[in-house]
Amino acid sequence: MTTSTLSKSAFVLSILVFTSNNYASESKTAVDSQKEPESSDDLPDRKFAAFPVPITDDALGLGLGVNAMYLHDRAEGAKNPSTSMFYGQYTETGSGMAIIGHEHVFAHDEWRAGFYAGHFGLNLKYTGRVGMQLPKAAQYSSYSNFVYGEVRKQIFDDLYLGVQGLWSGGDANLNEKTDPEIKKAFEQEMSGSNSALGLLMTYDSRDNMMGATQGLNVDLSTLHYSRDKRTGNRFTRLDAEVSQYFPIG
Repeated sequence: MTTSTLSKSAFVLSILVFTSNNYASESKTAVDSQKEPESSDDLPDRKFAAFPVPITDDALGLGLGVNAMYLHDRAEGAKNPSTSMFYGQYTETGSGMAIIGHEHVFAHDEWRAGFYAGHFGLNLKYTGRVGMQLPKAAQYSSYSNFVYGEVRKQIFDDLYLGVQGLWSGGDANLNEKTDPEIKKAFEQEMSGSNSALGLLMTYDSRDNMMGATQGLNVDLSTLHYSRDKRTGNRFTRLDAEVSQYFPIG
């Protein structure tokens, strides 16, 4: 899988996470609103939401996407519900993608686990690399898949340690009439697979994962990738994210 495809995977995953944080809350029905207020522990969590996503991309063209999410009932003693999600899109260039995901919160928040998988079928233009621009963009198709999983265990109150893993791979087809050797070299360069394993550490004192109003969330992670087939080198990715929530007014 190429670097651009990995970036798209991360981009779409961020869309899904953003959606779960912003569209999880849903107003109660008219019947519920007539009842006496209940504690948050007694309220049902099951909710479903879906909405369209317009696509305007220089490489992929115009199109439409669909983002959907389902919140499950909370496990016993858990502060937050588990969530399932789907994202799909298709554009005028015949490019499409589909991603599914599930984040599970176990009883009493002792364990958290997540899983994502996706397929990309993209029709793109290759213009070369920095300093090596092609006189004319080459049309090619890229077909790739990825699978990602993570699991965290609560060690102390609000502190989680865990592991994560990622696999991605795909093939490219050059849609241009050219020398067979050039075509073969291009497709080998743009195809392949990679895998990574890493560690996770999370401190999460938020009052609600889906729509926090107060608390602190710190995420630290590493991903150690397998050896690159061209350079023979390995590389490691480090990520850190800090969010502080507090009520205003």
